[in-house]
Amino acid sequence: ITSTHLSLMERESKFNSIAKVEIFSSITALILGVFVSYIGGGVYSLVTQTLAYSSLSAIGLFFYTRWIPSAYFSFAEVRGIFKFTSNLVLFNFVNYFSRNSDQIIIGRFFSSTILGQYSLAYRIMLFPIQNITFVLTRSLFPLLSRNQSNSQYSLSLYLHVLKTLAIVIPPLMVGIAVVSDDFVKVVLGEKWNGVAILILYLAPTAILQSFISTTGSVFMAQGRTNTLFQLSLFNAFLQVGAFILGATVSVVFIIKLYFIANLVIFFPNIYFAMRLLGGKWRDFLFISYKPLLSVLLMLVLLLFLKGYLNTITTFPSLRLAILVFLGGVSYIGFLSLLERKKPLEIIKDLKDMLNI
Repeated sequence: ITSTHLSLMERESKFNSIAKVEIFSSITALILGVFVSYIGGGVYSLVTQTLAYSSLSAIGLFFYTRWIPSAYFSFAEVRGIFKFTSNLVLFNFVNYFSRNSDQIIIGRFFSSTILGQYSLAYRIMLFPIQNITFVLTRSLFPLLSRNQSNSQYSLSLYLHVLKTLAIVIPPLMVGIAVVSDDFVKVVLGEKWNGVAILILYLAPTAILQSFISTTGSVFMAQGRTNTLFQLSLFNAFLQVGAFILGATVSVVFIIKLYFIANLVIFFPNIYFAMRLLGGKWRDFLFISYKPLLSVLLMLVLLLFLKGYLNTITTFPSLRLAILVFLGGVSYIGFLSLLERKKPLEIIKDLKDMLNI
């Protein structure tokens, strides 16, 4: 009911107001859910939490927009948006199918234990995409839409987002891949040891997907949902094909093929998005090579340190703490050297970049 109100606020970049509504609704709904559970409501506590969140968000969004829908219909308006929306609906359908087919295929060919391990590893992989990439692309779309005719500004804005992702996502995912075994033991427990190898192979896929997921905002802002839909068919063919072919061997083989599929998908998706905005491949390489080189240097250092720590301590929590700390410090250090800036300036720049 309130999706239009939310879209209006996103179009006007009122993200502070949206955040207030979502945070207040989430916290209040959580408190109500816990209270209902405490008084013996059982499963109805989950229902209460969901209904409370939906109701409170609807009231909050209406309060900030003050927009009241009215009864109005026009064939001319429908024809005007039909091509855009029909391709977008088809894209969402294909994208949903391709992104969830892995669960279906793994559940069909492997045990529930393996499916559970894969699902957990996949959720860990999705964390940076959902909590960083989604936030950036959510604000990127209205800005690109408002400046549709200004290709120079749009390209600069898009490269700004890509550089932010290049600085943040790769070190996170490479870091968690290196410490995956200790991370699982300390955070999840020994019973989830099988998740470590899955995280290791899913990490590079997460890096690729963080960039790929930004292209949708570009295609929609430029009114090219037909291109978005056509690319989704190509993407789905490779991804689902990787799942089906990999299922004949093992879950690890599925993940390896999934990475290869995303690597192939990455190039045309970024290429067409950049071309729409008047950019070239060298623009992407120019803004990303320093962060990626810093990540590579961090990886070499962490692998050396991990091998050394394995010989002097058997405590996974200690190894994890040391590797996380030194990984973060070394990455900021390498990046500051390549960017010729002080470490504190790098951190300040990153904070500014996240506020697009």
